[in-house]
Amino acid sequence: MGRVRTGTQYARSRRRAAGARAQPRGFHLSLAGHGDVTLAGMGLSYILLLTAFYVDNGKSLPLWKDLPPIAYWLLPAAVGLPLIIQALFRHPLVRH
Repeated sequence: MGRVRTGTQYARSRRRAAGARAQPRGFHLSLAGHGDVTLAGMGLSYILLLTAFYVDNGKSLPLWKDLPPIAYWLLPAAVGLPLIIQALFRHPLVRH
Protein backbone atom coordinates (compact mmCIF):
# COMPACT_ATOMS: atom_id res chain seq x y z
CA MET A 1 0.00 0.00 0.00
CA GLY A 2 1.30 3.48 -0.92
CA ARG A 3 1.95 6.25 1.49
CA VAL A 4 -0.79 8.66 2.48
CA ARG A 5 -0.51 12.02 0.74
CA THR A 6 -1.91 15.36 1.66
CA GLY A 7 -4.15 17.21 -0.77
CA THR A 8 -1.31 19.42 -2.00
CA GLN A 9 1.07 16.50 -2.56
CA TYR A 10 -1.63 14.60 -4.42
CA ALA A 11 -2.37 17.58 -6.70
CA ARG A 12 1.35 18.03 -7.48
CA SER A 13 1.79 14.36 -8.34
CA ARG A 14 -1.26 14.43 -10.62
CA ARG A 15 0.07 17.53 -12.43
CA ARG A 16 3.46 15.86 -12.88
CA ALA A 17 1.84 12.71 -14.28
CA ALA A 18 -0.32 14.76 -16.64
CA GLY A 19 2.69 16.77 -17.78
CA ALA A 20 4.63 13.61 -18.55
CA ARG A 21 1.86 12.45 -20.87
CA ALA A 22 1.33 15.81 -22.57
CA GLN A 23 3.03 16.64 -25.83
CA PRO A 24 5.82 19.18 -25.62
CA ARG A 25 5.02 22.71 -26.76
CA GLY A 26 5.72 23.32 -30.38
CA PHE A 27 5.22 19.68 -31.31
CA HIS A 28 3.07 19.42 -34.41
CA LEU A 29 2.73 16.48 -36.74
CA SER A 30 1.70 17.55 -40.20
CA LEU A 31 0.76 15.14 -42.95
CA ALA A 32 0.23 17.87 -45.52
CA GLY A 33 1.51 16.68 -48.85
CA HIS A 34 1.51 13.04 -47.79
CA GLY A 35 -2.05 12.20 -48.77
CA ASP A 36 -0.90 9.66 -51.32
CA VAL A 37 1.00 7.68 -48.71
CA THR A 38 -1.92 7.85 -46.30
CA LEU A 39 -4.46 6.79 -48.92
CA ALA A 40 -2.31 3.91 -50.18
CA GLY A 41 -1.48 2.73 -46.66
CA MET A 42 -5.08 2.75 -45.48
CA GLY A 43 -6.29 1.05 -48.66
CA LEU A 44 -3.64 -1.66 -48.48
CA SER A 45 -4.34 -2.31 -44.81
CA TYR A 46 -8.03 -2.73 -45.62
CA ILE A 47 -7.17 -5.18 -48.42
CA LEU A 48 -4.99 -7.16 -46.00
CA LEU A 49 -7.78 -7.18 -43.42
CA LEU A 50 -10.27 -8.52 -45.96
CA THR A 51 -7.77 -11.09 -47.23
CA ALA A 52 -7.21 -12.40 -43.70
CA PHE A 53 -10.96 -12.53 -43.09
CA TYR A 54 -11.68 -14.45 -46.30
CA VAL A 55 -8.78 -16.87 -45.83
CA ASP A 56 -10.03 -17.63 -42.33
CA ASN A 57 -13.79 -17.68 -42.98
CA GLY A 58 -14.15 -18.14 -46.75
CA LYS A 59 -15.02 -21.82 -46.59
CA SER A 60 -18.10 -21.08 -44.50
CA LEU A 61 -19.41 -18.04 -46.42
CA PRO A 62 -22.25 -18.72 -48.89
CA LEU A 63 -20.73 -17.22 -52.05
CA TRP A 64 -17.09 -17.82 -51.18
CA LYS A 65 -17.33 -21.53 -50.34
CA ASP A 66 -17.81 -22.31 -54.07
CA LEU A 67 -14.53 -20.58 -55.02
CA PRO A 68 -11.10 -22.24 -54.98
CA PRO A 69 -8.95 -21.38 -51.94
CA ILE A 70 -6.50 -19.32 -54.03
CA ALA A 71 -9.36 -16.88 -54.68
CA TYR A 72 -9.46 -16.09 -50.95
CA TRP A 73 -5.92 -14.75 -51.32
CA LEU A 74 -6.15 -12.99 -54.69
CA LEU A 75 -9.69 -11.64 -55.05
CA PRO A 76 -9.51 -8.86 -52.40
CA ALA A 77 -6.32 -7.49 -53.99
CA ALA A 78 -7.71 -7.85 -57.52
CA VAL A 79 -10.70 -5.71 -56.55
CA GLY A 80 -8.99 -3.31 -54.15
CA LEU A 81 -5.78 -2.37 -55.96
CA PRO A 82 -7.51 -0.85 -59.01
CA LEU A 83 -9.72 1.18 -56.67
CA ILE A 84 -6.69 2.50 -54.79
CA ILE A 85 -4.89 3.36 -58.03
CA GLN A 86 -7.98 5.15 -59.32
CA ALA A 87 -8.26 7.14 -56.09
CA LEU A 88 -4.57 8.08 -56.25
CA PHE A 89 -5.06 9.57 -59.71
CA ARG A 90 -8.43 11.25 -59.18
CA HIS A 91 -8.69 12.46 -55.58
CA PRO A 92 -8.07 16.25 -55.38
CA LEU A 93 -6.07 16.07 -52.13
CA VAL A 94 -3.66 13.55 -53.60
CA ARG A 95 -3.10 15.05 -57.04
CA HIS A 96 -0.02 17.26 -57.36
